[in-house]
Amino acid sequence: MSAATTEPIFSSDTAALLAQAAHQMRGGFLTQAEDRLRALLVLDPDHPEALCLMGDVLLRTGRYDTAVRFFEKGIERRSGNPEAHVGLGNAWFQLKAFGAAAIQYRRALALRPDFPEAGHNLASTLHALGRSTEAIKELERILDRNPGWPVGHATLGRLLLAAGRLADATRCLRRALELQPDSAALLSDLAGALKGQGERREAEDCARRAIALKPDFVEPLNTLGTLLLSSGRHEEAAAAFERAIAIDATRPELHNNLGNALKERGDLEGARACYQQSLALRPDFAPAHSNLGNALQDLRRFDEAYTSYRRAVEIDPRFDVAWSNLGNAARELGRLQEAEEVYRQSLALNPGNAEALNNLANVLKDDGRLEEALACLHRALALKPDFRTAYHNLLMIMQYDPTIPPGQLLEAHREFDRRFAAPLAALRRPHRNAPDPERRLRLGYVSGDFGRHPVGYFMMPVFPAHDRGQVELFAYSDRLGSDEITDALRAGCDHWCRIGDLDEASFAERVAADGIDILVDLSGHTPRNRLLAFALKPAPVQVTWAGYAGTTGMSAIDGLISDAEETPPGAEGENVEETLRLPQGYVCYGPPAYAPEVGPLPALEAGHLTFGCFNNLAKINGPVVALWARLLQRLPEARLVLKTLQLDEPRLRERLADRFAGQGVDPARVSLLGRSRHPGLLATYNQIDIALDPFPYSGGLTTLESLWMGVPVVTKRGDRFAGRHSSSHLTTVGLPALVARDADEYLEIACGLAGDLGRLAALRRELRPRIAASPLCDGPRFVRGLESVYRRLWRRWCASNPPETLFRRPSAPTSHRRD
Repeated sequence: MSAATTEPIFSSDTAALLAQAAHQMRGGFLTQAEDRLRALLVLDPDHPEALCLMGDVLLRTGRYDTAVRFFEKGIERRSGNPEAHVGLGNAWFQLKAFGAAAIQYRRALALRPDFPEAGHNLASTLHALGRSTEAIKELERILDRNPGWPVGHATLGRLLLAAGRLADATRCLRRALELQPDSAALLSDLAGALKGQGERREAEDCARRAIALKPDFVEPLNTLGTLLLSSGRHEEAAAAFERAIAIDATRPELHNNLGNALKERGDLEGARACYQQSLALRPDFAPAHSNLGNALQDLRRFDEAYTSYRRAVEIDPRFDVAWSNLGNAARELGRLQEAEEVYRQSLALNPGNAEALNNLANVLKDDGRLEEALACLHRALALKPDFRTAYHNLLMIMQYDPTIPPGQLLEAHREFDRRFAAPLAALRRPHRNAPDPERRLRLGYVSGDFGRHPVGYFMMPVFPAHDRGQVELFAYSDRLGSDEITDALRAGCDHWCRIGDLDEASFAERVAADGIDILVDLSGHTPRNRLLAFALKPAPVQVTWAGYAGTTGMSAIDGLISDAEETPPGAEGENVEETLRLPQGYVCYGPPAYAPEVGPLPALEAGHLTFGCFNNLAKINGPVVALWARLLQRLPEARLVLKTLQLDEPRLRERLADRFAGQGVDPARVSLLGRSRHPGLLATYNQIDIALDPFPYSGGLTTLESLWMGVPVVTKRGDRFAGRHSSSHLTTVGLPALVARDADEYLEIACGLAGDLGRLAALRRELRPRIAASPLCDGPRFVRGLESVYRRLWRRWCASNPPETLFRRPSAPTSHRRD
């Protein structure tokens, strides 16, 4: 038997070793390839192909520094190899030496101008260097030579997307998809580009196709969630974000986006927890700090919200939205000067920020600078004509301005209807309500203020007093959070429906599905209103009541509930809606149980008379200050107390004191008090002898609270709905003698009361029992009158919609040619 022969593990032939190593590389066996290359380099340390192939192995296994040395030595031994330059560029790129990488990619392209990989990598490197324009041009040049290169189209599309060139990005990504139709990554990118252009439907389709191809792909799930969120589908959006988080819980933006969905759904605590989780993952994530501030703001935790916004702008000083939000928190905290400064900082960063202009207008209104506030809102609407919130605020602030006549107010409200509401009329659907004039009515009240708010106090006696044999009561609440008033109102109705997560169309569909016969707006143009849902006419009869200072201006709303004082005979033309007068007062009042007892007349102990006004500072305009100064001059021993949250601000106190001083009143005679909790505010009335009502926007709930605390109110009947609230309340409780026709009579009434302390003390003792026994606090009596109005409206609708015509298909509209 011959002796066995032993063959070497590796061939001593360098060509064979190189071929074996290349074969192993192609198969992904990098360790074996490296072993053969090291054997080859023992035989020939300067073998250029082996050096470069070893560089490639080292690059693929993450040993970038060593890879650089092998590539450089290989290129030194034999120049003219474009692949080697690309490999060396890739190693430098991984080491974040982007300048060195770009040099190598350019050298590769100089050797082979149509080398796609080199062009692609050069573009990526230029983008990393912040030179995106050069990167885009480089890819466009390569694609001119290689039009069928899908990776190039995809990368160019992504670069264009990052540069904000959405239409060009969409074109490139569509071309890439033609070449690679089953690419989940391309579908995801295209969804993002389409989303940015407002093409929601196609973007959603692309995102869903990407998810179908790759169910664990986070990016399209995130895109889908943001699309659903922006279209008001908050439940579906939350589900998409939750699914993405289940795949990868380490990404802070997913928790942030889930927080946004939960906030829109009304789950403020859940949203807060999501934002905090996002920040636990990335403490310097400025959007999450700002969004956490938004949730805390809605939870009325203003100090914490302020801290969150402040942190957001510290992280990103150019974050204009966070600056604007910081201003909102400062305003809520009564820091109006700081709020103004912060809004102006936001506008300095982005002069076209219509939201910041809107917010600045609100703080200027609080400051009593109505002309400047209105100018800001006109600028905001010029920048963003569809900015509905700014238009609502414009209408609200116009109510305060004594220089704006009722006719101009009416026309501005009509313009809201033309601009925002009337275009929705084409989307209305036929009503399916049974036209039985005497059946039990399904009645829906709509408000974002079912809580500690004038509307909440007005509704407290109303809900439980409705005759359930005649009315089935639905309350549609858009209020964030709740309080004891919310809880009482919820208990007083048949159906409590949260609508915070419904957009206008979805809410209108809900109303129609509930079969509501009469829908009542309790917001008008105040925050969280649903006027555009009313524009869709989801109920046969629609009215507005109690939550706003006059007409909505909307043709879709049939009636405005008022009384003979709020809308006296001859004033019906102030309203677009039909004026519906209740017999005794247009609202009912539920006083808070915690209101303190009425104290004795302060003047008897103080030795001087004290006037007071606890109304919003925006109501204290120049003519009001001038009239009150005349009163104080006629009664030189009298004092004046003004109390409102804006007077927490030292600058505003100083400015208001100067206005009285300018009218000849010693500032020492005017006490300026800031905010307090509601029980404390009510208790302060025990320091006041007579309340003075401002104009042209009079007190509403403020007047009722003053009367409940035994303090009579002197008012002047105004030229608008907002100017006649106090007149209505005083007439309802049997005190029409306190309503003046003009400024001179206002002075005479006030001086007459001040001159008879015995009469004033008696009136103080009898006011609370008088009000408690009046129609103002008689819920059942008030509601019978209210239900009578509702029934009359319903009967009229039934008469106009007999059963045989109700479901008839309408004839086709006539077409009008426009030249």
